[in-house]
Amino acid sequence: MEVFEFASVTYCTNIPRGDFPSDDEAELVATQVGEAFQTKLRASHFAEDIAVIRVEYGVGCIMTTITLGASIAALYKFVRDYPKFRPGLLLLFKDLNGIYVKLKRPESKGSTYLARDDVPDCKELEAIADGSKAGTRKAAKVTKRAKRRSDGVGT
Repeated sequence: MEVFEFASVTYCTNIPRGDFPSDDEAELVATQVGEAFQTKLRASHFAEDIAVIRVEYGVGCIMTTITLGASIAALYKFVRDYPKFRPGLLLLFKDLNGIYVKLKRPESKGSTYLARDDVPDCKELEAIADGSKAGTRKAAKVTKRAKRRSDGVGT
């Protein structure tokens, strides 16, 4: 199934004061946040329509960005029913607020909160769907592992 990127959500994981996470530690946290999000997504009514395309992280506090995609059929369904879907999608994003993730040291945990959601408005979603249908928008490649963000955001 071809999926097209349409939204992203970023979570901030606060780490204990004085700690600076390594890339390995940030990847571990991003993986845990990504898995928790996917578990919530599978249990939601969006399970058939939305896929996680990639999970990226940046360090400082640990910023985990989850990018979402959908098939062309799901995008058109979203455009048509978006006013009904949007509140549920935002609740799904906020559902991870307050979860604790383990850091590399067994005694250390960090709490995770929604930092930003980039959910498009109706006009943007229509443009994404139209571009996907017309073939001017390339399908996204789904990745399985958390990766360090390459644009320097969150560092």
